[in-house]
Amino acid sequence: MTVSVYDETGTTSNNPPCRLPGCSKRAHENPDGTFGDFCSRRHQRQCLRKGCKQEVYCSPDGALGDYCSKDHMNRGENICIECFAKTVRPEHIFCSQTCMFITKSKGPILLKVPAGHKDFDDVRDQFYYSWTDPNSPCVKHIFKIMYPEEMTTAYHRYKRTIEARSQFAAFPPMSAGNEAQSWHGTNRECLLGERDRSRFCISSSCSLCCVIKSSFDIGFVKTNVARFGRGIYTSPSASKASSYSRNFGPAAATKLKALLLNKVVIGKGHLIHGDHPSYREVTSPPPGFDSLVVGKGNGVKDDEYVVFTNDAIRPSFLVMYEDR
Repeated sequence: MTVSVYDETGTTSNNPPCRLPGCSKRAHENPDGTFGDFCSRRHQRQCLRKGCKQEVYCSPDGALGDYCSKDHMNRGENICIECFAKTVRPEHIFCSQTCMFITKSKGPILLKVPAGHKDFDDVRDQFYYSWTDPNSPCVKHIFKIMYPEEMTTAYHRYKRTIEARSQFAAFPPMSAGNEAQSWHGTNRECLLGERDRSRFCISSSCSLCCVIKSSFDIGFVKTNVARFGRGIYTSPSASKASSYSRNFGPAAATKLKALLLNKVVIGKGHLIHGDHPSYREVTSPPPGFDSLVVGKGNGVKDDEYVVFTNDAIRPSFLVMYEDR
């Protein structure tokens, strides 16, 4: 375990935020130029359960935990991200239908997932496991993307249609519609995702805000850069998607980059390996297929998924990470 060294000096605006929920200060910079997780020793030793002031558990070998007790650890990892008061059921992020409906009624909306929450750990781990390049970045913030019911109905209807046709769920570990979680990188002009910034900008050139607000739209796909047709591209590799994540305008001054983790209905994917110039002009998968699955080889380093209908994909999480 790496123990950060703290002193009484201030921090710069480039420092990542303190990990303690509710703290507005930035993490301390160590003498070697790296950053700790907290702004001070006091916060390093404080339970991550929101509102708790108790010191964290310290093991016999001196290693510090994240919580003061097993009870707070369980509550922190399974807390409702709407009310932050009650714990959730397994595989859920809200404590009740009421909290879920309250959130959806405000959508599209970003809800920050606190560090230590089960969803934070799951998404962060998926990011690290799917980063195929050396020197994976550090995940700083994760936001859950919530949509009103009318924006998810078409997606679920499409998934049911694909599932009814091919019965993927009958062949575990495949899921209904052969649904996958896959990464997408795009341009960010504003400071969405920085610390607690969750308000969308109104710029039409900020692709990140446009995608989150209204989901993906094939109508905006640039045909001159689409290697496998006029579709929506994602990758199971976070590092592959990161190569398309770019900051400009006000966002150019920050070290953080953004990736979207999406739910994608792959259905019956047509597998091709590497770059095929003949696919550049296609607007749909081959007959009998629902998508393209692009495998490695012939100029392609990491797998990609290409879907050709807006209803086949919805953003699920926004992940902010510090590129190295």
